[in-house]
Amino acid sequence: MCINCGGPHQCNSETCRMIVDKTFELNKFVIDILLEEDIMNNKSEILRVPRAAIRQESLPFDADDKSFEQFVDKIISQRLNDMSMEMQNFR
Repeated sequence: MCINCGGPHQCNSETCRMIVDKTFELNKFVIDILLEEDIMNNKSEILRVPRAAIRQESLPFDADDKSFEQFVDKIISQRLNDMSMEMQNFR
């Protein structure tokens, strides 16, 4: 749970509206220059996570949910399998 806004996301991530607003405010002059020079189309391009993904702020799992643990295990095992195959190809 976010301590900034009380939302269901990490406190220091771009999914927090308060962090995004602070980022925009701190970088206001740079963003204005980038927009005027047509280097950026809109100010949300400086964010790592697209705004559309953040607007759907529903998390698929609870922090203590068993399915979350299974999801993470599945991703880790896939990565380990990929790494194992790469190591076998390296030999």
